[in-house]
Amino acid sequence: MLKRILIGFVVSIISLAGTPAMAAEGEKSNSWVVEQLVKALKVVSDAIILKIKEFITTITDYIKFVYNGLLSFFRSLRLKASEFFVSLLETLDRIWSWLLGVLETSFEWLGKQIVSVLNWTWTAITSLWDKTLELVMWIGETVFDIIFKNDQPVSAKPGGSIYNALISLGRLKQPAGFISEIGEDRVGNTIKSFLEENGVSSQYLCTFDRGKTPLALAFLDSRQKADYLFYQEYPENRLDYTMPEINENDIVLIGSFFALNPVLRKNLSEILQFAQTRKAIIYYDVNFRKTHIHEIRHLMPALLENFEYADIIKGSDEDFKHIYNEQDACPTYKEHIEFYCKNFIYTQGEKGATVFGKNFHKKYPVNPVVPVSTVGAGDSFNAGIIYGLIRYRIMLDDLKNGLPEEIWDKIVKCAVDFSAFVCGTYDNYISEEFAKEYLLG
Repeated sequence: MLKRILIGFVVSIISLAGTPAMAAEGEKSNSWVVEQLVKALKVVSDAIILKIKEFITTITDYIKFVYNGLLSFFRSLRLKASEFFVSLLETLDRIWSWLLGVLETSFEWLGKQIVSVLNWTWTAITSLWDKTLELVMWIGETVFDIIFKNDQPVSAKPGGSIYNALISLGRLKQPAGFISEIGEDRVGNTIKSFLEENGVSSQYLCTFDRGKTPLALAFLDSRQKADYLFYQEYPENRLDYTMPEINENDIVLIGSFFALNPVLRKNLSEILQFAQTRKAIIYYDVNFRKTHIHEIRHLMPALLENFEYADIIKGSDEDFKHIYNEQDACPTYKEHIEFYCKNFIYTQGEKGATVFGKNFHKKYPVNPVVPVSTVGAGDSFNAGIIYGLIRYRIMLDDLKNGLPEEIWDKIVKCAVDFSAFVCGTYDNYISEEFAKEYLLG
């Protein structure tokens, strides 16, 4: 039996190694080999448990055979002593049945523990094995979200477009840092604590005492889409940050008005220039709200500069309607994006997303879902894209050379899954349970 299991282990390794994914998907060899070994060990552990179950089943059949024979024999004697033996055998049968139930439960528990240990091993090894994708640095605003439905508050929690995506990635155990600013007040402390609770470094989080942490009121309409009202009180001097360590193939994400704000522009440009020099991947989520339409002429230079820095640009149909009065994916890409950046993701809510790359163009559907709230849906989509880049070991050169369709399919699937989950809750980020299941998947 052990020989057959070992043969199965070797066969599973060979079959995994023979898949074209290793070459076509661009997954780097070191982490790929470790992942396949962990999967193969899972196959072996399942096989061992199955063989043990088969052995116990065989023993049970033999015991049942002997039990039925003895039971028939004692009943045929029609003696008082036989009644005792019959009763004894029936008691032993009940004990054996109970023992089998305990063993069955134990095997299920053991299987779950093996899966948990293998997943932990995979996470630990990959985090130490290849340091080329060490950090995701997020740069953006943070607010405290209060969500209203029918003009009544239904949820309140830390938020902000970049912050929301960051929490999702932190729950997926990915190393991340956050450059932002909060007030030295109770709301700011809540935001900082929640960040740290979810495994995200607050080392680069700036605090100010002359002002207050901003609030964002989100009023949901009948389609669960939000109309926002912001309350802000910032000091004159802002974002007194320390330049983070950024290395080749790290990921830097910027977005929303924070990435265009004239007050912060000098600081942000310094970070982007440094990240580009260090050959990091720069991801830009446009996220342009209608409240800034009247400023578009003054903000356009910063917008175009962000386009030039970006290696991936993501924006919604609403964003480009506000900016260019354009609501079609192809003209938006051809006329406004392609010159600056080849990789472009155009989202349209329930209508799906269109991805453009070097010699690539594809429309993707979204998972059908009855939305509870769309607050955080786009942010979770960003988190899914970033997680996909990390999971499939995408490097800056890969993006410049153009990703194959099968890789885009896998990356976008992560984004669609994350977004669909968040749409079904009042949370702005994926849950810890969802993250654990996704890591096991």
